[in-house]
Amino acid sequence: MSLYQFLIFIHVLGAVGLFAAIGIEAVSLGRLRRAETPADARVWLGQLRLPGRLGPIGMLTALASGAWMMKVSWGYQAWIAGAIVALVGMMVLGLVVTMPRLRRLRVALRAETGPVLSDGIRAVSSSTALVMSVRLRIALGVGILGLMTMKPSDNPSAILVLATVVLVSLAASILPAGDP
Repeated sequence: MSLYQFLIFIHVLGAVGLFAAIGIEAVSLGRLRRAETPADARVWLGQLRLPGRLGPIGMLTALASGAWMMKVSWGYQAWIAGAIVALVGMMVLGLVVTMPRLRRLRVALRAETGPVLSDGIRAVSSSTALVMSVRLRIALGVGILGLMTMKPSDNPSAILVLATVVLVSLAASILPAGDP
């Protein structure tokens, strides 16, 4: 086995970890949106701790191994640049959109004592921004997979792949918000 083959394995392992984290997040957010009691909401909010750890580890693993492969084998390629832009987009969405809302929800749930969720907590847990964030991150991940398999050689083609998945995701985000 060569170093390159090992790096591909690590790269794919990181991507699988990242997608697993997003999948767990999507299911947990869907269940959180339907929670009726503070106890139910706490359970599903608690499930978001694993993707909060696994996602960044998977992303960094994929990014580091990908950067190494780029350095030793590929050099600059439009599809790699597009994938890096998409990864940064995924990270920004998680940090700027998802994490602050989940922090607010955790704080609000600590103070919740009634048998039924208050309207304020329902509003935060049903946030369209949370749904859009996870859907856009899924779309960007799919865009990265498209870039990795099609390997467009020019920047406009790489941008087209990413723009297409983002537009499809945005269109899906305006549909009624069920499970993300």
